[in-house]
Amino acid sequence: MDPKNAIEIRNIVKTFKIEVEDPEKKGGILNRNHTKTIENKVLDGITLDIRKGDVLGVLGRNGSGKSTFLSMIARIMEPDSGTIECSGKVASILELGMGFHQDMSGRENIYLKGELYGFSRKEMDSKIDRIIEYSGISKYIDNPVRTYSSGMSGRLAFSIMMNVESDIMLVDEILSVGDAAFMAKAKEHFKKLARSGKTVVFVSHSINDVADMCNRAVWIEDGKIIRDGKAKDVCAEYQNKMSSSPEIVADLAEAGVAESQYELAMMYRDGTNFGKSEELYKEWMKKAADQGHTLAQVEYADILLERGDEDDISEATSLYQSAANKGNNDARMKIALFRKNTDDDDLRTEIKKIFLKMAEEGDPINQFRCADYLLKTAWTNEDRKEAFEWFLKSSENGYSNATHQVALMQRDGVGTAKNYEEMEKNLKKASDSGFLPSIILLADIYLQGRLIPKNEKGAFEQYLKGARLGNGKCQYQVAVMYRDGIGTEIDVDESEKWFERFSYSTTIWNNIWAADWAKMQDDSDPALIEKIYLRSAYGGNTIALSNILNTAIANNEFNEKKYDDLMNSLKFLAENGNIDAARRMGNHNYDGVGVKKDYTTAIKWYEKAALLGDQWSKNRIGEMYRDGKGVERDIPRALELFSSAAIQGNIPSIMNVLSLTYVGEYSDADRHEWALNLLISLAEGGNQDAMCKLGNIFLDGTHASRNPVKASYWYEKGASVGNGWCSMRLDQLNNTAR
Repeated sequence: MDPKNAIEIRNIVKTFKIEVEDPEKKGGILNRNHTKTIENKVLDGITLDIRKGDVLGVLGRNGSGKSTFLSMIARIMEPDSGTIECSGKVASILELGMGFHQDMSGRENIYLKGELYGFSRKEMDSKIDRIIEYSGISKYIDNPVRTYSSGMSGRLAFSIMMNVESDIMLVDEILSVGDAAFMAKAKEHFKKLARSGKTVVFVSHSINDVADMCNRAVWIEDGKIIRDGKAKDVCAEYQNKMSSSPEIVADLAEAGVAESQYELAMMYRDGTNFGKSEELYKEWMKKAADQGHTLAQVEYADILLERGDEDDISEATSLYQSAANKGNNDARMKIALFRKNTDDDDLRTEIKKIFLKMAEEGDPINQFRCADYLLKTAWTNEDRKEAFEWFLKSSENGYSNATHQVALMQRDGVGTAKNYEEMEKNLKKASDSGFLPSIILLADIYLQGRLIPKNEKGAFEQYLKGARLGNGKCQYQVAVMYRDGIGTEIDVDESEKWFERFSYSTTIWNNIWAADWAKMQDDSDPALIEKIYLRSAYGGNTIALSNILNTAIANNEFNEKKYDDLMNSLKFLAENGNIDAARRMGNHNYDGVGVKKDYTTAIKWYEKAALLGDQWSKNRIGEMYRDGKGVERDIPRALELFSSAAIQGNIPSIMNVLSLTYVGEYSDADRHEWALNLLISLAEGGNQDAMCKLGNIFLDGTHASRNPVKASYWYEKGASVGNGWCSMRLDQLNNTAR
């Protein structure tokens, strides 16, 4: 054997004879069907080297040969052909209770099991206290094993194996028993064993356990190893296959895997793969919920709540509470809403009506807000479907946040059927617009390969985009990927650069605060201040970028070559969905600051910011259409933009609407009254600027009929909340009256 190997397996084959129905023969006496004997090749020529210190996970569907594979390493079975060699003592738990005498106590069975592992009674005397303590069942250790639960038997068997001095440990599904604390302790013990050079071979249906505990995994299918590699990579590919294959999902659901039971229920709910079945949807959702699957608990609680029986409501409450305790926000919201009263219920209904009216106007941001409210207050899947439809409309109208939410709902099957292909398309769409959460999520999905095939190059491209947008997580990930050559060529210089930028990103605002304070001091050092701003600018902060550029321009020190990188950084941020950067790029081009004055380019940037909901950019575009700057003069279009920003509470836009509609060619009494009432609503809501503007309007008669009494009323309101301008104008008005 290679001295580095703990186990060497060469071309092993194992075949079992099984009885199956013979379709060629008719039923005999008592209608019993005839059967025939066939050979089932469970393992077909497997060759594998398991290194010392490997914690190897074995994955595969029921009947794939996992347990047979483990049993042959343990010498419980012999292969039909091929060889297995082990270096060192082997300990195993292949079946709960294996090697235990049911009428003997737990203590007696420890000695019995020790003999099976080849230890003398004296050797076991030195271990027994540690074994009992580790098992956590000392209170029952002198009771017969037949009185133990399956969990207690498993914990005792596991404790014995963990505390005997074996070189190789074989474990089959043992972590499915015991409480969370014991499982966590067992997992940590496995990791310590691996670090000490011990070898563990671990068979499990739990992909998460294999990914978390193992450094390596093999995937057995149809008697062959079809994948061997890093545990996380193999688990990701296996999970992807599970998710995309309805047959595998159904098989694992029948085997009792909660995640697959939930997946199968969703398939029956949405009619994918097997067709719709309300009965099977509820049946499988209940099975998953009974096993503690969080999403299934919430979904099944919704089903129970719709029935409305007292017992069902009580059970639903318990399920919501269980899911809430595990951190599910949907469940937490529903528990909170259980405490509702009639007034609260009526209020939610009225709020929903308001949101639906907002959404029906067609503004994508309001459509998103409506969908968000519907989702947060949803009780049933029908409610979530309604939310999904509004998110979809908002997405189709160009709102990236909605596109991201659509992708999340397609990923999770919330309000729509699960669809990973569409999820990927929508994440790409949002990523292309620079929406950072989509960039990060898409990168993570590509790197993990759990929902769609692993794509390290795609992951690197997305992380790099996020890094350039100033996200610290992405900057760190890019540094690691450059260092290790994941999805890109190894580049030590680039790796160091991104590690440095990551360190900048963690203190961006601290740096800005320090620079802002330092520049106001008499002994300020401009070079130091610029250096501090640069550090924040390279972390992706638009304020720092603009401060450096504006200072250089104001001091007539702007040098295109020197500041080219910063302008490109600002441009990149603007191109990728940063509202502030897009508005600033518009300002640079509009004012000709740092670049040549270019109204056409300015309006392009303002339109990008406006699409993302920036009211100030909407107002500026409206002014450009009103004045014919960079575009042909178009007052109706200007009014449309001013009105859109006015709804968002933009007072300059309200004033522009009032100005255009009061007198002249575009006078419009209805729109004028609407804008004036909007301004009054803001003032009555406590907006001081609106109070001042109303006082000015009625005093000067520029946007409405002159009315000193109304002017005095609004100035008094403004003065009462401490507005200096209103106080001054009120004094002037009172002096004039005298």
